[in-house]
Amino acid sequence: MLDEKITMREIKRLIDRYGSEFVNKFSKDQLWEIYDFGPYNSYDSTQEQLRKVDERVFEFARPEYTPARMQYIKRALKENIPTYPLLDNELTDFAVECLFTSLSLNLDISGYARGYTGSQIDIISLAQTEGLDITHMLNPAFDVDQLQIIRMGLRDGLPAHEYALPELNSEKMQQVYLNMYNGEKYSHLLPKKEIPGEKQSFFATLKSFFSGSKSQETLVNEQLMIENQSDEYVQEKLKTINTLRAKIASNAFAAAEVHKLVNDETLLVTIDDYVRSLRDDSSRAVYAHKFLNICMPSLERLTRIYKDLSTKSMQEATSTETKEELLESIKTTCQMIKDDYVAYNQHVLLDATYEIEYIKQKSKEQ
Repeated sequence: MLDEKITMREIKRLIDRYGSEFVNKFSKDQLWEIYDFGPYNSYDSTQEQLRKVDERVFEFARPEYTPARMQYIKRALKENIPTYPLLDNELTDFAVECLFTSLSLNLDISGYARGYTGSQIDIISLAQTEGLDITHMLNPAFDVDQLQIIRMGLRDGLPAHEYALPELNSEKMQQVYLNMYNGEKYSHLLPKKEIPGEKQSFFATLKSFFSGSKSQETLVNEQLMIENQSDEYVQEKLKTINTLRAKIASNAFAAAEVHKLVNDETLLVTIDDYVRSLRDDSSRAVYAHKFLNICMPSLERLTRIYKDLSTKSMQEATSTETKEELLESIKTTCQMIKDDYVAYNQHVLLDATYEIEYIKQKSKEQ
């Protein structure tokens, strides 16, 4: 427990076992969680017991983990529950707790193991325990209120695909739900849906953009929009990018081939680093025009279309060639993001070089 106090004698045993360099990385509360995991008294423990502890202790003994997270990973290890879903650094302690609870109940967490908050996981797992089909709840873009409405609709036997739409905020979604429940018309409350023809035409649009058919004047105007906007505008833009990232991750769950491309570690790290750099200095957004206005929106739409084409109702009507073409476009866009981040960093580095040279020049003049 967090209120336990580790003694210097117990800390020395950990140092004897793992070395002072390892032990010094942790707080006393963290060290207690490590010590509490296994028997470190050599008089009471066999070397075989200690060896087995050593094999597992490094799964939770990480300086970035809070004592609370360590506790849940330890419990998972002792109860033979898979620990890998609990190791994601992006998860909060509450999210880890909720995932642990789901795993202990033998629930399938594959659809919400990453990118969801603890409150979202809590509601989705509750729906699972109620025997509900959570397919239409698996979108990190849904907030807690939206998920509760979807869950209520599922419990009432309403067709979730009609109202479980991220485009509907909780207020509008609730109105759709109530109209459906009361047998009243609701179609006028729904957002306009894309028709298949519009989706097919997007391939031509994408190809024309990649081939450079977009006018130079249009590109310059879009660039100037970023240059002339305030820091608040850029920060709002980054919030949109984070939302797009969550939607892309959600769309990717629909097909293994897309999931492999989108969840490539390098891509996700690149997106996160890109956003972090822009958040630290919004003036750099002038170099991120393609990432902000083209790559991320395109990748979200491409993965969404692929998700739609992968549904049972669309699989038979969709040719293999169409899906392969779309998959290739997704792959191209992922690579564009990586390449653009390299170019962006070159611009940032060049700016820094100019700044250093300017300071040196000014120093000489004084």
